[in-house]
Amino acid sequence: MATVTLHPASDLAPARLSVHGDLTIYEASDTRQTLLALLAEDPGPWALDLGGLEDIDSAGLQLLLSLQKTLAQGAQVLDLSPQARALVELLRLESLYPLGEE
Repeated sequence: MATVTLHPASDLAPARLSVHGDLTIYEASDTRQTLLALLAEDPGPWALDLGGLEDIDSAGLQLLLSLQKTLAQGAQVLDLSPQARALVELLRLESLYPLGEE
């Protein structure tokens, strides 16, 4: 089960959405509802922390792509778990999840 946490924006940092746990076809629908509720709370700017993802499949990645589109082009990705990074690389979506220098 995925856990999504919203850390409100401060003067120095954008609002941060942290996703932990599994984000597969089994959790995508419930996680989508949680995300929609959280997005209504804070207008952004946004940062995505995906370092806590343990298991992700194409349904989970599709949800993240939709989330990133909803957050606008300026959403920053802070971290990407090894599992998520492997799927992003497999699907050649690195340009959508830039993390800077390794």
